[in-house]
Amino acid sequence: AFTQIAQRTDAARVRRELASAALRLADTHDVTPLLRALMAHKEDAKDSVIPQLVWLAYEKVLASPARQGGGDVKNPSKQNQPAAAGRSLVADELAWLAEQAPGNEFVRDQIVPRTMRRLVATGQPENLKRCIEFVAKLKDAASREKALDGLVVALAGQVVDAPEGWASLQAEIAKDANPKLVALANKLGVAFRDPVALKRAYEVVRNSRASIAERIEALRQV
Repeated sequence: AFTQIAQRTDAARVRRELASAALRLADTHDVTPLLRALMAHKEDAKDSVIPQLVWLAYEKVLASPARQGGGDVKNPSKQNQPAAAGRSLVADELAWLAEQAPGNEFVRDQIVPRTMRRLVATGQPENLKRCIEFVAKLKDAASREKALDGLVVALAGQVVDAPEGWASLQAEIAKDANPKLVALANKLGVAFRDPVALKRAYEVVRNSRASIAERIEALRQV
């Protein structure tokens, strides 16, 4: 019933109440359909309250044992039971976000970067790999920028092994030559121990012609 109301209502006040309800129910119910219906309201992307409430509820969805492959998301009593072989509900959510992001600024601007940060924060290499696969699926520059920025923030100050798929994604970004995406990829390259990216950062630090801001940023990367 809540999902249908969310789909049909034109009142932001009602959607705020529904988002709040989703947050309260997320620990014991599958609120994914309701959250997706709320995210479909692109006009709420810049609302002062709704995106935050939706994200807090969606974060619980992503972090639940069932979403991580630990059981039945609709029945909390079964959340410690193994998921079916090959089944990944996190992967399902990432696939949905990849479909929605290009045409939906709510998803692109408010949910995608936070999802990248949340999954990296789990410390699970498999989730980092999923994030890289997610970015590779995004073909529009705006969505890729938001996802890459989320990863850069999540990995700031860290050095980790490059996940599978990173090399091909990095090459694709370099070929497209979008300055914003290249800059973000270079920052990730440093976090992934890429010798070329590290060399580039050191060169910027030593370059007296680079701006102070550029040299400080490069220094932070290394």
